[in-house]
Amino acid sequence: MFNWLKQLFGRKVESASSPEAEAAAYAFDEEKQKALDTALGKMEDTVIHAIIPYFLGGTLDLYPFRRHIPGTLYVTQELFTFDPRSRPKKSRDGWFELAVAFRDADGSVFKNASRDSDGEMPASVSLASRLLNPLARYSEMASLSPGETAELPGDDGEPSTCIVFDRVECSPMSAGGTPFFLLLVIQVHPAELAMARSQGSEALFAALKQHGHYPYSDLDRPSVA
Repeated sequence: MFNWLKQLFGRKVESASSPEAEAAAYAFDEEKQKALDTALGKMEDTVIHAIIPYFLGGTLDLYPFRRHIPGTLYVTQELFTFDPRSRPKKSRDGWFELAVAFRDADGSVFKNASRDSDGEMPASVSLASRLLNPLARYSEMASLSPGETAELPGDDGEPSTCIVFDRVECSPMSAGGTPFFLLLVIQVHPAELAMARSQGSEALFAALKQHGHYPYSDLDRPSVA
């Protein structure tokens, strides 16, 4: 029944062809969630759900983790799917989900809100969505890997958003017998992007760590370049 949606949105839509396939896809997702909880610490109770699902051309759901680092790590769960045909281009390091980190000091909103709450969310939710969604769509066409850089074009004459990729440091993860990792998205200042491209991303990461800015995408800080 999803054939018309495949044509409308121009991408593969995961639909189980049988109860057995549907059960296998559900088990895959459950195993992936357990792998993330083990590697990052248990996920917060609140999931930021998209109004229109990602596979229908909408935006990503965001899954917040607050036990792995100080602040919030937002993780996707709609890229490394049960059906390999629905996955993004494979990274040099293998299959992946995206992640981005912010310094949110107060995580009570995640603990107190229900999963379908329309209550106020931290500003980092919209920032995470603004970074991860275009990169997720781009990953359907081009391979993304740790150490690489990217620029997201700005709207209405706004400057580009500067990105450097790394891996989230955590224990190994797998689902369905296949390893996957978290591709960390770090928003940086233009001068820092230039530094990564001229001196290598590791030099930038070392400078960010030295000043206590790694792995966060908050830009209310001076440039380290």
